[in-house]
Order: sequence, then C-alpha cells, then structure tokens
Amino acid sequence: MGPGVFKLHYPIYQANLRTFSPGIPFFSSQESRVHNEYLQTLAETGIIGTAAFLWLAICIFYFGLKYLSYLKKPKQKGIIIGLLAAISAIFLDSIFAFPFHLTSHATLFWLFLGMLVVVGEGAGVSENVKIKHKPGKQRPWELIIGAWTISVILIVLILRSFFGTFHYKQAIIYGNQGMDEAAMENYLRAIRLSPFDPEIHFTWGYVCLNNNNVEEAFKQFQLVEKLYPYSEDNLLNLGFVYNLRKMPEKAIDYFKRALLLNPNIGVKGVATGDLTPF
Repeated sequence: MGPGVFKLHYPIYQANLRTFSPGIPFFSSQESRVHNEYLQTLAETGIIGTAAFLWLAICIFYFGLKYLSYLKKPKQKGIIIGLLAAISAIFLDSIFAFPFHLTSHATLFWLFLGMLVVVGEGAGVSENVKIKHKPGKQRPWELIIGAWTISVILIVLILRSFFGTFHYKQAIIYGNQGMDEAAMENYLRAIRLSPFDPEIHFTWGYVCLNNNNVEEAFKQFQLVEKLYPYSEDNLLNLGFVYNLRKMPEKAIDYFKRALLLNPNIGVKGVATGDLTPF
C-alpha cells in the first residue's frame, strides 16, 4: 500500500464484497478518493501513516498555542489565531472531503503552516540579540546545493505532468473539432510528457481503436492494464480487441472481469461466445 493506491485496490474489493452480498449498492470503480482524508490515510498507509498524519496536526496546534503564550503584540497574536483557524478549517473539511488531494487546497495548507512557523519563530527571536555563527558553518554549501537540486528535479517533474495534461486536453478539443492531425500530435506529446498517466493512454488507445488502428490500441490498453489493472472500461476494450484478433477465450475472460467490476456494463453472449456489446 501507499499514498494514491486506493483507486487501484478499491474496485476489486468492492467486486468481491458484492459477490457475497449482491444487495450492496454499486459505486463506480473509477472512485479514487474516500471523501474523508483520515479514512483514506488509514486505507493507504495503515495505522503508522495515520498516526503520523495526526501527529502533524497535534504538533501544529501545540506550537501554535505555544506561540500565542509568549507573543506580546496583539497584531502578531491575531495573525497566529487567523492561521490556526484556517488550518483548523482544512482539517475539519478533511472529514467530509479530500482537501489534501486538491492542489489549491494543499498549497494553501502548506502556505498557512509556513507562515505560522515564520511568524511564531520570528517573534521569539529578540531583535537586540545577534546570533553568531562559526565561520565553518556560515555556508553549508552541500545542504544548499542538495536542496536546490531536489527542488529543480521536483519542479521539472511537476511541470512535465502539467504540460502533459495540457496537451491531453488540447488533443480532446482538436479531436472534437475534427482536427485529427493536431489531435494526434497533442496526444503523442501528452504521452511523452506524462508516460505513466493511464487516462491519457486509455483515451489515445480508444481513439486508435475507433480509427481501426487495432495494434496501437491494443498496445495502449495493455499499458493501461499495467498502470490501472481494475478499470472496467479498459478491460472491456481489451475484450473487444481480443475478439477482433480472433481470441474469444481471452475476450470472454476480460469481459467477465469487466462485468465483475461493474455489473451495469454488459456484453451479450459471454456464456455462448457470441460476443456483442449492448
């Protein structure tokens, strides 16, 4: 297990559970969030991960109250109270939603936390005290270079993913406008920039399948299966491709797996081998 893997395990657990209790309502196997950060953390990281998450919250409020105890200026106290209130709102929202999975909300949380530490720690340092450093420790170049290197790598990876998503959206727009060459170019760019995004590979495979490029579609659907093995739409399309390749046994196997995950999709003739979608 680990962060982000809930969506990979949820569909098969739901399918197995509904096998024993068919009355349980079906939910889309594309669900990737629990709509409760605490439950999702527990599901993905276990007791240790949840304890670490709760320890972060405890430390935030412990130091926040500590800052309030020795701050003298009302303005500084007001800033600390406001930041603690904002952070509290995010933790409260985590009971009903998934703010830490939204870039905008997560950015605000870490921004508020950084401001809390800067204001609290900065106020605790007397302006009249000069901090003396040893000459050898004034410039820890190794630490600075390491921090900058890691930051640059993370920024590059984030930007690659961002531009990959951008080209993917552009490809969909061009495709809807009938600009096939521009759409294909943007799909390929998106795949190069975001090689591990199953949604991009699946959509490109679906486009290839609809344009009778069965081999490329098959390649993309197989890759999606490795990245996201429990997507009923991908399993369904793999079944269609195997049926086109005159491999009915494999096709039936994939159709059954898709039906197990989502009983609302259907394929006629799974039992007889006369495979037609409906």
